[in-house]
Amino acid sequence: MLNKLSRAREAYEEGREDHPGGPWITEDGNGGMAFAPTRPDGQQLVIGGQSVTFWRVDELPAMLDAFKAAIEAGELDPQLVGPSPAGHSLPRERITPAS
Repeated sequence: MLNKLSRAREAYEEGREDHPGGPWITEDGNGGMAFAPTRPDGQQLVIGGQSVTFWRVDELPAMLDAFKAAIEAGELDPQLVGPSPAGHSLPRERITPAS
């Protein structure tokens, strides 16, 4: 997961959706960014009950740092084991940057 996150961040910083990990972070068409992380098998992870969350561009670096910390702390493990992430959700507040 950390490798996928690193590739997604690199793709975003380089502006390359064709880069591995690029689909995790895309423009939402309203001046913000959509974040749609996936498990290694391609299934969507769930944050705040949603498979896609939306962020202001200025929030993205801090959100990605917090998402990395959540991965490292094992907070996504319930979504990574078993046949699907169903029934589990990382609280959005866990990765929402302080205003």
